[in-house]
Formats: sequence, structure tokens, C-alpha cells
Amino acid sequence: MIQITKSQDANASVERVWEQISDLETEHKNWPLLRDVKILRKTINSIEREVKIRRGPMSEAKSVQLLSIDAAKKTTTLKMTKGPMLGTRKIELIELSKDQTKIDVSWEFEMKGVPGFAIGFVQDNISEVTEKSLAQIARLAEGRK
Repeated sequence: MIQITKSQDANASVERVWEQISDLETEHKNWPLLRDVKILRKTINSIEREVKIRRGPMSEAKSVQLLSIDAAKKTTTLKMTKGPMLGTRKIELIELSKDQTKIDVSWEFEMKGVPGFAIGFVQDNISEVTEKSLAQIARLAEGRK
């Protein structure tokens, strides 16, 4: 099981950051590995989608994911149910002050059909993408482009 945790502080209120991560239909725009999102099923607090995941410079894989939100806890949970990655990604917002929010991301997943020698590359790539995504979420919440 691969586990990755990352954090980012945003100089914005919890509500501003929540706006960036809780829009189910556009949440994927903050994650550059995701392409060609197709919504399979939708409820008020969840969306099931099929996405293409960029696996490297020249290949993609399909993944089925269930993204759900818990507004009371200010969390989102992504369950990867089909594809090369099986597991979860959880985003949790923690209010540090009126205008400062900590964004915590935790990944826990297994790789299917990936050679052992490539696992480290995948882990490094997910870690790097998570850092970039968190920085983008913080910038957008802060009102910066």
C-alpha cells in the first residue's frame, strides 16, 4: 500500500478554500493528471466519473472514481474503484484562523499492473502533482491566478 501525505497553508478562509475543492463537476481541474472527465452518475454530495489519467509522457489509463464531499467536516474523499490505482485520496480543511486554512491531503492506494521498478516513479509523480495542485488551490482561494 502506497501512502502519501501533503499539506499546504492558504491565506484564505475555510469557506474560500472549500469553494475550490467542493465543486464536484470542476474539482478535477486542480489535478493536471486527469483528462477527459465523463460523469457517470451524480447526487448532491457525490459524483461517479470516468477519467483518463496521464501515466507518463506518452500513455494514459482509464479510471473510475467516486468523489464525495462532507460539507460539515469540510472534507472530500475520492475513491478510485477501477483502473491502475485503487484506493483513496482525502482532502481535509483545517481552519487555522479567520483568514488562514490548512489543506491536508492523504493518499492511500495500490497499483495494479505496474511493474515493481516503476512504483517509486509513480509515488514521486503523485507526490509532485499533489504539491502543485495544493499550491494552485491555495492561489485560487487567495484570489491569485
